[in-house]
Amino acid sequence: MTEESDKAKNTRPDVRDKPMPTEDKVLLAVLGLVAIGALIGLRWVLSGVFGLAVGASAGVGFRDAFIAAIVISVLLMIVFAVVAGDGALGELTTMVIGFFVMVVFFTVSIALIL
Repeated sequence: MTEESDKAKNTRPDVRDKPMPTEDKVLLAVLGLVAIGALIGLRWVLSGVFGLAVGASAGVGFRDAFIAAIVISVLLMIVFAVVAGDGALGELTTMVIGFFVMVVFFTVSIALIL
């Protein structure tokens, strides 16, 4: 095969280079709105039937969950620092960011689940 025939084969336009048609964009937006509406409706139905809404029960509040999350996060960061050895203290900024991410995650998780 010659080089010219190889170039001729590769001249077809790639499908990914074309922009998405407007009809597809509208359909995608409508499907997204329907999905969001379905999730909101499902939460409303489940909160009425099972009491799964955030304020439906008098469980652990965000204040108590925040205190527990700080304790859990500090203990986990100590474990991570011990297991990692000397290198963990050099990555202090990463550990601080991880601490705050874990505090937020554990606070929301504890408050919503318990």
